[in-house]
Amino acid sequence: LFLALMAVWFVTWLALVGGKNVLGKIAYFTVLFPVFLLIIIFFKAVTLDGAGEGVSYYLTPDMSHLTKANTWSAAASQILFSLSPAMGTAIAMSSYHEKSYDKLLQDNLIIICCNSAFSMFGGFAVFSIVGYLAEQRGLPVEEVASAGTGLAFDVFAEVLTLFPGGSSPFFSVCFFFMLLLLGLDSAFAFVETLQTYVIDFIQHKRPDLEITPKMHVMIVTALAGCLFLIGTVYTTRVGSNLLDIADHFCPTYCLL
Repeated sequence: LFLALMAVWFVTWLALVGGKNVLGKIAYFTVLFPVFLLIIIFFKAVTLDGAGEGVSYYLTPDMSHLTKANTWSAAASQILFSLSPAMGTAIAMSSYHEKSYDKLLQDNLIIICCNSAFSMFGGFAVFSIVGYLAEQRGLPVEEVASAGTGLAFDVFAEVLTLFPGGSSPFFSVCFFFMLLLLGLDSAFAFVETLQTYVIDFIQHKRPDLEITPKMHVMIVTALAGCLFLIGTVYTTRVGSNLLDIADHFCPTYCLL
């Protein structure tokens, strides 16, 4: 896990030191290719036994959950993670536009709609697979579905090994490569946001100071290094528990 964390932050550092032009080209691949992989997984998932039960569970609302705080907390977590409101990411990215650019509202509406559509579409693939696992275990779908990291790394890891026809290795690679690309996207955006904060702070304090390419590399290196060190706690034996705690409290209660 430590080496994997180091590799991810090295890739993140490598992408960011190239500047916004290089990062923009990389983002085309890391954003669009997961959509392609999800489409492949979707068409396989809907053909599995029990997929219909999983999709039915996904589309059948339980109104009683609207009175529970955990439901609204989970919904807030989803939006905070996927769109990053209150984190400054959208503001940081939009700051690269010219001051005369007047399509920010249009861009934001497109991003919001695409994000929600991708999440809804992903739900069909996820619950088709969960329905398949429920049938294999002989359990109701609600007893198989889980939240947090357990869904991706426990439930999916198990169900991908059960795919029929020798397709398990291919779809396992597709699924976890998709997660890797989505994680890299998040890391790119987060570090780019922090970098924008730092550069704006420096230029505010020292308007006469020019941000040279060498200084840009130093800022990215310092940020990536600090975040890598923070992430090492999640590679320990209690890392999974710490991640669940951070996942529950940081993006919801703190930001709200």
